[in-house]
Amino acid sequence: MLIPIQSYFILFLSLIFNTLASPRLEMNALLEFKNEFPLSAPDPHASFAFSFSSWNTSIDHCSWKGVTCNANSGEVISLFLQFIFLNGSLKANSSLLKLQHLDSLTLSHCNLIGKIPSSLGNLSHLIDLDLYGNNLVGEIPYSLGNLSRLTNLLLAENHLRGEVPPTIGNLNQLTFMVLASNNLSGNIPSSFSSFSKLSYLDLSKNQFTGGDLPSILSNLTSLSELDISYNHFKSKLPSNMSGLHNLEVFDAKENSFVGNVPISLFTIPSLKEVFLSGNQFEGPLEFGNTSSSSKLKWLNLASNNFNGPIPESISGFLKLGVLDLSNNSFLGPIPGSMSQLVSLRVLDLSYNKLEGQVPSFLWRLPKLTLSHNSFSSLEEVVVNGSSSDLSSNSHVDLGSNSLRGSFPRWICRSTTLDFLDLSNNHFSGSIPSCLMNSTASLGDIILRNNNLSGFLPEIFTNATKLRSLDVSRNQLAGKLPKSLINCKSMEYLNLKGNKFKDTFPSWLGSLVSLRVLFLGSNAFYGPLISSHFGLPSLRVIDISHNSFDGTLPQDYFVNWHEMSSVWVDETKWPLPEDPIYQGSPFTMGGVNIFDDSMDMMYKGVDTKFPRIFRAFKAIDFSGNKFTGQIPKSIGLLKELILVNFSRNAFTGSIPSSLANITHLEALDLSHNKLTGNIPRDLAKLSFISYLDFSHNLLQGPVPRSTQFQSQNCSSFEDNLGLFGLEEVCGPIHVPDPTSGNSQQSEEFSSKESEEVLNWIAAAIAFGPDIFTNATMLRSLDVSRNRLVGKLPESLIKCESLEYLNLKGNKFKDTFPSWLSPLRSLSVLFLGSNAFYGPISSHFGFPSLQLIDISHNNFNGTLPQDYFVNWLQMSSGWRNKSEWSMINMYENSSYLAYMGGLNNEDSMEMMYKGVDTEFPRIFLAFKAIDFSGNKFTGQIPESIGLLTELIHVNFSRNEFTGSIPSSLGNLTNLEALDLSYNKLSGNIPPDLACLSFVSYLDFSHNFLQGPVPRSTQFQSQNCSSFEDNLGLFGLEEICEDLQQSEEFSSEESEEVLNWIAAAIAFGPGVFGGLVIGYMILHRDGYGDRYGYGSGDGKRQN
Repeated sequence: MLIPIQSYFILFLSLIFNTLASPRLEMNALLEFKNEFPLSAPDPHASFAFSFSSWNTSIDHCSWKGVTCNANSGEVISLFLQFIFLNGSLKANSSLLKLQHLDSLTLSHCNLIGKIPSSLGNLSHLIDLDLYGNNLVGEIPYSLGNLSRLTNLLLAENHLRGEVPPTIGNLNQLTFMVLASNNLSGNIPSSFSSFSKLSYLDLSKNQFTGGDLPSILSNLTSLSELDISYNHFKSKLPSNMSGLHNLEVFDAKENSFVGNVPISLFTIPSLKEVFLSGNQFEGPLEFGNTSSSSKLKWLNLASNNFNGPIPESISGFLKLGVLDLSNNSFLGPIPGSMSQLVSLRVLDLSYNKLEGQVPSFLWRLPKLTLSHNSFSSLEEVVVNGSSSDLSSNSHVDLGSNSLRGSFPRWICRSTTLDFLDLSNNHFSGSIPSCLMNSTASLGDIILRNNNLSGFLPEIFTNATKLRSLDVSRNQLAGKLPKSLINCKSMEYLNLKGNKFKDTFPSWLGSLVSLRVLFLGSNAFYGPLISSHFGLPSLRVIDISHNSFDGTLPQDYFVNWHEMSSVWVDETKWPLPEDPIYQGSPFTMGGVNIFDDSMDMMYKGVDTKFPRIFRAFKAIDFSGNKFTGQIPKSIGLLKELILVNFSRNAFTGSIPSSLANITHLEALDLSHNKLTGNIPRDLAKLSFISYLDFSHNLLQGPVPRSTQFQSQNCSSFEDNLGLFGLEEVCGPIHVPDPTSGNSQQSEEFSSKESEEVLNWIAAAIAFGPDIFTNATMLRSLDVSRNRLVGKLPESLIKCESLEYLNLKGNKFKDTFPSWLSPLRSLSVLFLGSNAFYGPISSHFGFPSLQLIDISHNNFNGTLPQDYFVNWLQMSSGWRNKSEWSMINMYENSSYLAYMGGLNNEDSMEMMYKGVDTEFPRIFLAFKAIDFSGNKFTGQIPESIGLLTELIHVNFSRNEFTGSIPSSLGNLTNLEALDLSYNKLSGNIPPDLACLSFVSYLDFSHNFLQGPVPRSTQFQSQNCSSFEDNLGLFGLEEICEDLQQSEEFSSEESEEVLNWIAAAIAFGPGVFGGLVIGYMILHRDGYGDRYGYGSGDGKRQN
């Protein structure tokens, strides 16, 4: 009996020891987890940011912030970390795995990177898993399907890709799942049909394309909210959705759903909100037998292809508060049954084909938008009826219809109206004085383009909230009402195209918020008030085509402060309360609309601006009778984009101070009596694209610059004293392209014939499959020939191939993804051929360091995970401790360059905007050039994984979407070219942290917002940002670009060539290696490799 008793005693002691040791083990596990993120820091912008400061051994770990323990056992059961920059990845063997009793894990907004480790599937007690708002990549691990107790799964706002694994369907206890805002693709797994307890499912903002929706949805009987918006679904909705009897919110907007909207959807008794805008639904809209007990409050079917009449049965939705049917093709009148929708507050029927009379029961709605239809009349409001209640009316938009008759006087009875748009109709008669009753609340009055006549009445005495008044393109006459002086909030005043006859309204100078003033095309007369006049906030003024006369004092523009400063504080991002467009933003048909618009002579063309960019600052004084000199103080307005003083009688010289207006794009001084020279400093205006000095008395040389040479001859005509116009007006000689796919139109000389014979011989030699036994072939360079056809498949046998250069031929083939098994391939050049088609998503060469597929016909989209397998570009080329060895030994250069002992590999590549020849290829030089193709879609976020890249060129494609912020991870980057695409959004601020970058080009896109502020950005040319009208904050970038002397075209090319050769690696971390080796081999080095030989060609 002694032995069994001893055994029990030992077991008892062991249990006690384990119980005592378990808290210590869990504390150690938490500390180990903390140490896995040595660079962690609280989010400075979050008021409830997490911090590890309490995680120390001086207090019990169950008291640490974010840690919750079981009250009885003391085991850690919950870890809640939020708004902390962990700045690292979850390891496969993370210490979290030691917390085996963990039932809740929250690591949201922690800046986690890398993949979700499959080992998380071992935390078998997990009930809640929240990894929301990180930078996680890769696919959702199959192993998460092992978490059988999981009820809440949040993986939204990451960069996850691929298909959702079917094993997720094993989580049959789920009640809440959010996978939104990732790059997940493919079909929704059919295993989702097992989610019988799921009440909330959000798959929005991904790339899903389909799935067996009828089968899946029919089983999700507990679902109360379903969001599949912003995906790529192209099917029909299930015809029978009545099984979703708990559904309250259904959001499928911005997809490509087709067919009819199923009637069964509207029979779900619990349904409250439906969002189906931005699809391709079609046909007549049907609601079926709607029940008066329907709970539907919000219905958005905007931007589809519905036609036919609006169904009368819509009256059954008695609780409907918001109805948006805009941007469809609905026909006929507004159904009278809609008068029964007593809860309706917002109605948008804009951009349809509705016609007839607008019924009076709509006037009681707080927000009514009926613009861009064919309505012909307005039903008069019944004074003593229920429809006379206009007390809640705040937004009325009847613009762009065919409405006729006099101004609707019932509007005068609305005392809460803040927005009124009657523009682009056929209203006639006078503006009634009773409108004064509504102006106290009105913020915007838009009456442009009607036939209104008479005086503009004195109705603005109490209009202190009025922000904009547009009565342009009418027949209004007389003097301006002095009550406008009370409009203290006025920002926009457009009186253009009427018959006002008055002197200049200098008394408006007290309106300190006035930004846009249009008086053009009226009968204003007399001199402008002297320098005391100044609207401090004025950004755009057009007083053209009037009868103003007299001289402008030289200090006239001194007080025009807004035109001399940047439009917004450069240190702030554009906020909703300070948008980038002028006007009051509101939503119409799911689109943000800014009501201020204008038409203006811009670059010689009468241009309509449907929105006014806040950075657009312009002066148009043309078509008047001004005399004397143009004031020199115009040069103080350095933010101006457009200046037009044409068709006056100005005399004297052109003020040289115009050269201070560094943002100027258009300057028109034509049809005056100006004398003297054109100031040569105007040649330094790098943004200028339109100049007109014609019909003056100018003389002397025309300044030499690209800006002047690109003008039409007509811009200088009728100035007999001007000379040096041969470069402006003469024939433009364009050198023949040198790329391999250029075509000759003339007959060949004997020498050319010999060259043709040479390339034919090369084609014959290369044509057959000659590489079957070429297992030792390390490099193959047939660039700059005229080889044609497809690539020989026997290249796959070249197991030792490191360098393949096919650039500058006429190969016509699809992308050779079949070369990916060549594990040693480091350099691949396919540029300047006729390759075509999409690129396979499975493509990936693990050893690839350089790829150039530029100037072909590749097309299609690049998957977001496209660069995941490009391993060599994401790792350092060599241990940095070996760098000193390379500099020590003269004969050890092969360590640093490609091509073995003789360093025979060379290349030419567009680098920092210059076509550059590299006689040797540095091993650390890693580059991607996809330029000059037809790629569409977004630039893959996975580009940020290639952290060793030095050069990235995606220019001259059709990429859309935003610039991936992951580019900020490319810490070795020296050159980035994204020009000539269709990119939108902001330039990511993280790019300002790229300390090695010396060449950036974002030009010719649709970018907006502030340019990041850093030395790297400020050292760029203005041309790197041109043709992005939404960008601002460029004044520090452009101010230092003025050259003190002019170069001839030949001298400029020589300088560029020298720079291309000398600083190819200059700003980067490897410059010392290159220059050091050049010094060791300086004898004959330049001659041997052609530095400074004039091979570089600047890209235009």
